[in-house]
Amino acid sequence: MGRLGSMLKLWMILKNHSEQNPIGVEALSKHLELKPRIIREYIRILQDEGWEIGTKRGRYGGYFLTRQSQYHRLMPLIGLTREEQLALYLARNELAANKADYLEEIDQSFAKIFQTASLMNTLGYNGDDRHVMFRMGPMEKLSDTDKNHYWQIYQAVLARHKLKVYYHPVSRKPSWRLIQPYAIWKHQHVTYVRAFCENSNRLLTFKLNRIGQLENLPESFERLHSYDPLADISGRIGVSDDEVIDLKLRLIGWEARAIFEQTWGGEYGIEPCPSGEGVIFTARLKGKEDVKRWILGMGREVQVVEPLSLREELREELEEMRKNFSI
Repeated sequence: MGRLGSMLKLWMILKNHSEQNPIGVEALSKHLELKPRIIREYIRILQDEGWEIGTKRGRYGGYFLTRQSQYHRLMPLIGLTREEQLALYLARNELAANKADYLEEIDQSFAKIFQTASLMNTLGYNGDDRHVMFRMGPMEKLSDTDKNHYWQIYQAVLARHKLKVYYHPVSRKPSWRLIQPYAIWKHQHVTYVRAFCENSNRLLTFKLNRIGQLENLPESFERLHSYDPLADISGRIGVSDDEVIDLKLRLIGWEARAIFEQTWGGEYGIEPCPSGEGVIFTARLKGKEDVKRWILGMGREVQVVEPLSLREELREELEEMRKNFSI
């Protein structure tokens, strides 16, 4: 563990100890796997920076953090490099550009970090972010109710407590669902809840802003033993839960080059096309409807080789689209 990790862990340990319950240097040494001499040096540095670290002498003595200590004093000790500070700065601007949830609270947090680390002066920041990051495309709009639901769901995921939600699907009437929340997903700037629905007896994905009402239930749950979160998101290009497709595409032109610039989870392969033009992309992907929309977005630079049933479905879709554009 480096100095940063050791400092953070030391702070986390000290803040749980008071004058009535101090922790000795030997115990700290065991927790941090550092020599007592190093522990004392770190404590001296913290004290020099203004931390109110108390010392209690005697057989049951040790160190403790007083209530007067200010947490923001930790930041200068972290020793962020200029590159690390710049990374934080750009992350803040990307979140702002994408209209992230809780942006006001995020801005306040970043402002404290920047102020304490003297980041603005270091970078020559003049308050103009327009040259750094731009927002493109439609963004999710979350109401105060949605944000409140987000936190309740987040807490339920961690505590493994069931929720009762009144959900508004697109094509069916709204209804109450009893769910076991497993995870919160973000896809194309939209928030979803991955949960086991007891009404349907299967894993489903719920869009956050379609949850009209939410009730916290005291009943806890155990996740499915077969559930693997990494496997669940692997091979997805969207959030739909319909069939898995063994896909084979021929890509030409710009799409043949762009496919190498994308990260794919799960099983996939990219090989030169036998005809000499373009590449052959193969993958096992989840979500047929998402796959169809993705393929249609590539226009004339894609050809579906397999499965033939998907090619036929897309042909029919294109025929219907052609009717919409006929004069």
